[in-house]
Amino acid sequence: MQHAAIIVTVTLYWIIFPLSMISLIVFGRVIIHRTISQEKKTSASAGWWAGLVLSVFFITNNISSLASPHISIVPTQKLSLITGICTAILGSTIVWVLKPLIQNRAVGVITLLLSASGLCSLFSYFYIQNMNHFLLSGILGLAFGLLLHLAFFPNNFHGLFQE
Repeated sequence: MQHAAIIVTVTLYWIIFPLSMISLIVFGRVIIHRTISQEKKTSASAGWWAGLVLSVFFITNNISSLASPHISIVPTQKLSLITGICTAILGSTIVWVLKPLIQNRAVGVITLLLSASGLCSLFSYFYIQNMNHFLLSGILGLAFGLLLHLAFFPNNFHGLFQE
């Protein structure tokens, strides 16, 4: 039983969660490549790079809080139920907010948020670690909310990036 717990912990905490943070950054790039209009593509690209610059500010501002990465095979974080519920609600309603923004020039704001949140959360997860329970709860809640929205309203995702 102990062997199974180690496998699950390593898979969740050190593969799935970091990959979900990296996927935010990658999703920002996907949005850039999926937009057709050159004006929106420029806006999306500028927003993505601005998110990386914002991440540099975040990392520089938190340099005094750095700790060496502590990769444990024993789960050390408890999840926050309140954070999970709030981000699940956010995740389930985010598509209705995203669609009009993507269809306007505000697509740069979306890619900014994706790249900045992905890089900042990844950095925090490994090097700051005092808010990992909020990060993990937020990621799980957001994913659950998005998937729940997809289960109830599958047509809302079709044509999301079409002009």
